[in-house]
Amino acid sequence: MQDLKDAGNEALRAGDVARAIDCYTKALAAVAADSKKHVYYHNRAIAYMRQRNFTAALDDATSAISESRDFTKAYRTKAGALLELSRLEEAVATLQLALEVDANDAETKKQLALAQARKAAPAAAPPPAAGAGASGGAGAASSRPSSTASSSASSSSSRPATASSSSPPALPLQRAITVGRAAMVLSVLCYLLPLGRLSLSAWTALLLSAAVTRAMLVISNVGVPSFSAEVSAA
Repeated sequence: MQDLKDAGNEALRAGDVARAIDCYTKALAAVAADSKKHVYYHNRAIAYMRQRNFTAALDDATSAISESRDFTKAYRTKAGALLELSRLEEAVATLQLALEVDANDAETKKQLALAQARKAAPAAAPPPAAGAGASGGAGAASSRPSSTASSSASSSSSRPATASSSSPPALPLQRAITVGRAAMVLSVLCYLLPLGRLSLSAWTALLLSAAVTRAMLVISNVGVPSFSAEVSAA
């Protein structure tokens, strides 16, 4: 059994928790009674603690105490599992039993003080319900943060729409402006030439190209308006 215990301890030091548990389990199964059976239970409880299997650790630590009532390490391990399971009163009671076995155990005293401090600490208050405090002073107070938050949220959500009121013109727009100017020049030349009806068409083309070019210049300087797709809640 000593070989299995040593192998389990070595695996535990190496961080191979699963192998350590296997070694201690084999050691426990090999004998019905052993002078060190409480040690095997306790060591496996330590392995379960590292595995964060606190229920199994609690069971093994309890078994270790049953095998040896004066094994104070098992009391501390049991108390540690109880603390992890938030069973604070039982943890304190377990450590007090350990001090009855050895009143001078400094480690047990230290763990007991920590457990008692945790037990005495007030529990965190649960967050208020969404509809709580509809009437009275508390209700008015609780309604203020939500209204403030909603107003600030609505104001902050409205900022992006005003910040980006226009988008920069695309490169094809600049090219279209250049083409429009060239059309205006060509229309002026056709109008000045004595071409009869063609001169009238050239005048119409001049006015049209001038209007279009003017519109594109305005868009180039101001930008194309863009509107936010966000809709405020009713």
